[in-house]
Amino acid sequence: SPDADWFAIACGGLSDKNELFVENYANGHWQPYQAIEKIFQFYDKYRDRIRAIGIETTAFQKMFKFAFEVEMRKRNKFIKIIELKHTKSKEERILSLQPRYEQGMVYHKQWMKGQELEEELIRFPKGRRDDVADAVASLLEVVVPRRAPKAAKPPEKAGTVVEQLQRLEIGRAHV
Repeated sequence: SPDADWFAIACGGLSDKNELFVENYANGHWQPYQAIEKIFQFYDKYRDRIRAIGIETTAFQKMFKFAFEVEMRKRNKFIKIIELKHTKSKEERILSLQPRYEQGMVYHKQWMKGQELEEELIRFPKGRRDDVADAVASLLEVVVPRRAPKAAKPPEKAGTVVEQLQRLEIGRAHV
C-alpha cells in the first residue's frame, strides 16, 4: 500500500560473553497493524526468550506504541516495552556494530547469509535501505548479557550456534 511505512523487527540476545546473536528479523512495507501482527508472531515463536521490545519514541512510534498496547490487552499477551530514545544518529548506531563484527562477536543464523541484513551492512551507508541493520543495532539498547552461571563449573563446550541461541535469555523486537 502506498500509505504503508517501512518497518524492521529484530530478535536477538547477548551471551554471557557479550556475543550478539541475531535470532531472526523481518522487514517490510507494512501498515502499523501488520507490524503489530509480526511482533506478536515473533512473540509467539520466541515467547520463552523475549523479555522486552524496543520502540522508538518519535511521534509516529508513540502512536504505534499506543496501538500495540491496545492489542496486547485484546490478546491478553503482555510484553515489556522499552522506549528507545536514541542519542545517536541511525548511522552512528549502525557503525557501533562494526567493532563487534571485527572481533567476531556477532552471529547470524545460516538463512541470513546474503539476505537483507547482510546486504544492508555491506552497502552501508550508501545502500537504499538500512532498516534491518538499524533494528539489529538497536538490539544493543534493549538486551543485556546473560549472566554466567554462579557455580564454578568447568566451561561447557560452546556448542552449535543453535544450541547457543537456545541458551539466550532475552530477545527483542524493534519497530
